[in-house]
Amino acid sequence: MLVAARLLGDAQLDVVAWNGSKGGSLDFALDHDLVARIETLTRARSTTSTLAIDRVLREDGVKRFALACPYVDAYRQRIVETFGREGYECVAASNAGLSDNYSFSRIPADTIAAMLRDVAKSKPEAIITFCTNFPAGPLVAEMEDELGVPIYDTVTMAVWGALKLVGADTRPGRSWGRVFDR
Repeated sequence: MLVAARLLGDAQLDVVAWNGSKGGSLDFALDHDLVARIETLTRARSTTSTLAIDRVLREDGVKRFALACPYVDAYRQRIVETFGREGYECVAASNAGLSDNYSFSRIPADTIAAMLRDVAKSKPEAIITFCTNFPAGPLVAEMEDELGVPIYDTVTMAVWGALKLVGADTRPGRSWGRVFDR
């Protein structure tokens, strides 16, 4: 990643977004460290999917969230514990029990919608769809309207976070969720 960041530095970018979710399963500090390294190498502001989600949760005062992801139980639990160390309580979780990256991308939209409906029953303050290969992003706006709860998807949140860092208008991204109305 850092070799790629060094190469991106030649492009004189305004922002670099790491659209990976690993830090959310290990420790947010890893993403903070990655952002600092990317910023040093590129001289551009930086964020990650996990840090963008953390930002919006903090801005909105969210403490209770629900989680939908494609992972096996043990990996899902690591995410719950990592977010827990940051002060967030996972009140419900639904996962597909998968362990290979390609299979994550093959989960049908109706299965993801069912997962979101299931975790919404716990009345969370927000729902997080967590995995950068989990095709939940295109469902976010529709499911937010149906469920009445904000949904933060790891892929779309990296885009939102990058746009916010450069002060860009995020409203054209509204089809990716309410957060883009800000």
